[in-house]
Amino acid sequence: MDGVREVMAEYSDASSMTKQLLQELEFPLYEEAEGQWITTGAGLIDGSLAVYWSEHSERNLVNNLATLLGFDKTQRDYLGRWMPEQADDYLRTSRAIVGSIQRGVAEGVRRRDPRIDESEILQNIREYLS
Repeated sequence: MDGVREVMAEYSDASSMTKQLLQELEFPLYEEAEGQWITTGAGLIDGSLAVYWSEHSERNLVNNLATLLGFDKTQRDYLGRWMPEQADDYLRTSRAIVGSIQRGVAEGVRRRDPRIDESEILQNIREYLS
C-alpha cells in the first residue's frame, strides 16, 4: 500500500482494493449547520461485510436510489456508460446528467429522503451474512 504498478488492474485486483478501502473508511456524518461531512472515527462497515459488495455495487445502488427519487429512465440510462468514441456533445451531456443524478442521490441520502427504502438491501445483507 505504499506504491503503484503502472499496469491495468485485473478485476480481482480492483475487487481486493475495494474491499480493503471499505474496511478502512470511517462512518461519515453530515453536519447540516456546518454544511460539511465529518468522520466519526467508527468504521464504515465490519470487515466480514466487505466481501458483500462487488465492483458493480455502487452503480447498481445509485441507479436504484435514483429510481426511488424520481429520475426517469432516459436520464438513468447514462449511469455506468463510458463511450470514448462518442462525440464531445454527447460526453458533455452525459457528464451533466450523471452529475445531476449523483448530486440528487447524495442530497436525498443526506436529507434521509423518505422515498429511500433500504429494507430490501438490509434483508439481502442479513441473508448473505447468515
